[in-house]
Amino acid sequence: MKPTCRILLLVLSLFGSYLKVFAESRFSTEDLDVRTIWYSSETDILATQDLQEIITSGKFRQVSTLDYLTDPNSWDHWLILETVSQSDLEENYVFDFEKWVEVKISEIGNTSSNTYITGHHIPYVDRNYPSANDNLIAITYQPGERKTLLVELHSTIDFLQIPTNVVFDVSKEETVIRNRLSRRLAFGMFIGFYLIMLLYNLFIYASTRNRNYLPYLVSLVGTLLVTIHIFGFLVPILRGFKDYVFFHSEMQFITSMILGWSMLWFTAWFLDVRNRYPTLFLIMKILAVLIVFLPLPALLGYASINEQFSGMLGILTMIFILTVAIKSVRDDYPSSGLFLIGYGAFSLGIIVMLCTFLGILPLGVQDWYPVNIGSTIEMVFFSLALGNRINELARENEEKQAQIIEQLREKDELQTKLNLELEEKVIARTAEIESQKVEIEKEKENADALLLNILPAPIARELRTKGFATPRYYPMASVLFADMVSFTKKSEGLRPERVINELDFCFKGFDDILDRYNIEKIKTIGDGYFCVGGVPIPFDESAVNTVKVGLEMQEFIEKWGEDKKEWNEEPWQIRIGIHTGEVVAGIVGKNKFAYDVWGATVNTASRVESSCAPGRVTISEDTYQVVKDYFEVEYRREVQTKEREIGMYYVLGLK
Repeated sequence: MKPTCRILLLVLSLFGSYLKVFAESRFSTEDLDVRTIWYSSETDILATQDLQEIITSGKFRQVSTLDYLTDPNSWDHWLILETVSQSDLEENYVFDFEKWVEVKISEIGNTSSNTYITGHHIPYVDRNYPSANDNLIAITYQPGERKTLLVELHSTIDFLQIPTNVVFDVSKEETVIRNRLSRRLAFGMFIGFYLIMLLYNLFIYASTRNRNYLPYLVSLVGTLLVTIHIFGFLVPILRGFKDYVFFHSEMQFITSMILGWSMLWFTAWFLDVRNRYPTLFLIMKILAVLIVFLPLPALLGYASINEQFSGMLGILTMIFILTVAIKSVRDDYPSSGLFLIGYGAFSLGIIVMLCTFLGILPLGVQDWYPVNIGSTIEMVFFSLALGNRINELARENEEKQAQIIEQLREKDELQTKLNLELEEKVIARTAEIESQKVEIEKEKENADALLLNILPAPIARELRTKGFATPRYYPMASVLFADMVSFTKKSEGLRPERVINELDFCFKGFDDILDRYNIEKIKTIGDGYFCVGGVPIPFDESAVNTVKVGLEMQEFIEKWGEDKKEWNEEPWQIRIGIHTGEVVAGIVGKNKFAYDVWGATVNTASRVESSCAPGRVTISEDTYQVVKDYFEVEYRREVQTKEREIGMYYVLGLK
């Protein structure tokens, strides 16, 4: 049962007592005749078993109706009932005092002094005829037996329902048992259905892990708690806690709060109130806060005030949810129609219940449990709506997934296309880079070759590695100077191109000779040729190889001269001078640098060359001392240098 149903019940409870008026004939229902009724609202009644003494005390007066309390300001009321059994059999008659927190019946004039007790504030196990929501007392009558009963009735403002009269009901025990059985069967049917719905939706939640089921599961739990409370089964379930009876009336507001709050939560989620109706969602939050504080007055001891407040709040909540549902249906929101049918069935059950209390419909209609049937229909349609909504969400997710897959496929195709284009560009760029690399390597090789043409290999490597070349000292190197004889005079009658070509041919021949003997060419100066042996890499035969180079250079010129004679051209002649000694070699400057050697040895070699006869190879005394074992020489004379006089020798050939 939803909170709105229970709330309306609470509102109607204020005048429910006089709606349920028992006729005078009810006191003789089912063979028990209640012939005389005495009433008192005194707080101090004589403790005696003498009926005449009690009556003559003046505290009781005989009444003909119990529809209304004679003294509504009193919380304690007393009745004296003179009853007679009309049955021919032994019978147990059950008295029902509906709203009292404590009821005590004593048999007056009976030597056994039987006393019976019940009431909403009496622990369940201590009641004469235990029943959760009913105050029942069973008294045994023999056939035709008369009994005078003293009834004590006590009420309190702390209880939810305050009696407005002292009307009671009397039935045979078998009738009560039959009614209780019927009530329990109805309870079992509804509770069983609620449990099935709860377990079914709990299974779906456990399978799908869809958090959207949570508000509905909470609402099912709330419905279950409210139904158990209304049917009166919480008290026997909690019979071990005797003090629970003082809290039982407040529990209905707590269970109603849980149900009302979960219903608002479910409505807010299911109909997407937050996003679709922001103003209504704000009202919903206010209602939710009020519902949370719903049990507060009852917990503070003002249950009757709580009853009126919860009634108004329940009606507002029901109207609000119906309004949101109808608005959603008009806006064609998915599954809102099923939601409206379900909640409409529940609301219709409340209306039917209200009409029975007001007398518009027969009281027997209430025996069909319209509110419970409405809540059952509500559960069915809510489950259908929720399942439909989940299916719609699943379809939307599938569509979104399909769109995402399609987008991913398109992106994959685009990415593949881009990758292919990028790969083609990479291949083209790689080919271009490889081509550039080959070109660079080729240019590097050319540069290295050019550098090696300019510099010795070790010096070139050092220059590439360090960026500079360190000058080095060589204790023994053989310096060779070669110079064309009468070059200026012979070149005057020739074209410049012819002169250059002649020198180029000659010097290329010299270069080939140097390569064979590992002699380093330093430079050419006009028609002069300058080379050195033992630099930059010293070796033992450097002086010998230098002299051999000189001899082959003379041989090359002589052979070339013979060719020129055949062409009727004047042959060329050279002078070659060689000196051996210490030198310093390296690179100086930063622009157009060249490898060079310095020292007195260079000057002496130049002096030896200039003193040499044309067509001869002249070596100094120092060179002679190194190579004398290898060559035939002829002493020539001494020549004066800046430092000293040195002897000179013509090299005639190898020994």
